[in-house]
Amino acid sequence: MKAAYIISEFNPFHKGHEYIINKARKISDADYVICIMSGDFVQRGAPAIIDKYTRTEAALAGGADMVLQLPAAVSLSSADDFALGGINIARSLRLPGFLVFGAECDDTDMLRETARFLTEEPGAFSDHVMNGMEAGYSYPVAVQKAFEFDAPDYLKDILKSPNNLLAVSYLKALKGCKSIEPIAIKRIGAGHNDPSPKANGEFMSSSAIRKLMLSGNYDAPPEPLLTEDDFSQILRYRLAQIAKPHENTDLARRIFNNREKCTSFRGFADTVQNRSVTYAQVCRVLMRMILDIDNEPATKNPENLYARILGVRESAKELINELNKISGIPIIVNLSKDTEKLNSVQKKLLDTDLGCENIYRGVSSTKSGREIPTAFERRLITF
Repeated sequence: MKAAYIISEFNPFHKGHEYIINKARKISDADYVICIMSGDFVQRGAPAIIDKYTRTEAALAGGADMVLQLPAAVSLSSADDFALGGINIARSLRLPGFLVFGAECDDTDMLRETARFLTEEPGAFSDHVMNGMEAGYSYPVAVQKAFEFDAPDYLKDILKSPNNLLAVSYLKALKGCKSIEPIAIKRIGAGHNDPSPKANGEFMSSSAIRKLMLSGNYDAPPEPLLTEDDFSQILRYRLAQIAKPHENTDLARRIFNNREKCTSFRGFADTVQNRSVTYAQVCRVLMRMILDIDNEPATKNPENLYARILGVRESAKELINELNKISGIPIIVNLSKDTEKLNSVQKKLLDTDLGCENIYRGVSSTKSGREIPTAFERRLITF
């Protein structure tokens, strides 16, 4: 028995995601396609535009056999930590198979060589990264500039594309893993952050679809659509509570020094961002502040994770029993019963995630004017 794993956000789920799922099943010949999906908050430091349960239903309808939740402490982290967290969950299930991902470059060997270069940092590469940061560039930009300077000519363009960046993070995280093989699928249609509703082909980007949804020009589900600014009031409250910079960084000091100027999430992010950090980094820091997620690297250790199943196809329900037999981390289907399996660190991670869900649910309920079920009132989604 083998699985094709897809680490995802589905924010929202669209035809391009369905294409990847179908290609993953066909190319890998896996028995199951398992999606490990960000929950209520996504990697760019924002709330998911639609709740995770609706996105799970869409993923199952689009061909996924099972959807697991990526904890918010993982989803609201850097590309490397996001990739590592997802892969640690996949590896810990102990069901061998493939990691399938979309990228602008579908040459897995080139992506693997890029990952090896960045891990080993040959020659003066690390010095060039440091020089870039001292010149005021953010770490990702400094890495990209140093890579373009030091890497072999045939690799120089790899890091210029956003999905290639995440693909390289996956391959760095897979180093030494013999049970999961990477498969890169060439992206078609619009680029990752292309906001144009008709860009470059058949599939629109998630960014373009979110833009259309918020403007009312897209057939979205009858759910409240959330953005960063819906969390502005909570951010102002959190900022009012801090008595000193939350950590010893320039960004933390700017957040502290400008805390009384916050009128909206996005406006405050613009205020405290500068060239030394990306906008997404700023948003992740602010969202982690809102959600009270600490910066402890507990999620980097596979033994501290768990696998919470959000949904499963009826035809794949036997997979739950199989995972309960072989998995190296607890499988959670029923929050009232299955949490007894967790150790203290796993329990803390789950409690943090449930707290994040409660904040998302509260904001969503306020915006929609209706009561929304709690995590404990939800049932396993089936299709």
